[in-house]
Amino acid sequence: FMLREAGVKVAVWMVDNPFHILSGIKSTYWQDVPLMVTDHWFIPVLEKHGAKKVGHLPLATDPQIFNARIEPYPDLEERTVFVGRSSFPAKDNFFPAVSLMKKTN
Repeated sequence: FMLREAGVKVAVWMVDNPFHILSGIKSTYWQDVPLMVTDHWFIPVLEKHGAKKVGHLPLATDPQIFNARIEPYPDLEERTVFVGRSSFPAKDNFFPAVSLMKKTN
């Protein structure tokens, strides 16, 4: 609300299931905010629930959207690569049914 009143244009990128976040929002403001989702199949569902501006912005490198002709990076071959935050506030509370074990050397 404060950003809208200040004239700031905002887009929200929902990584994972957007309903985990949207179900906790009491106002309908989210319906007017441009939303980006990582899984394209959320688009019609969000529109059915009132979202007016929804787009697809996948994680990583979806070859249908990003340039698939980039030269391979040999040091990353056969490896899993994560780009983003590997931790977040209250992470231990987010996975209550999972025991997170700390790696020891």
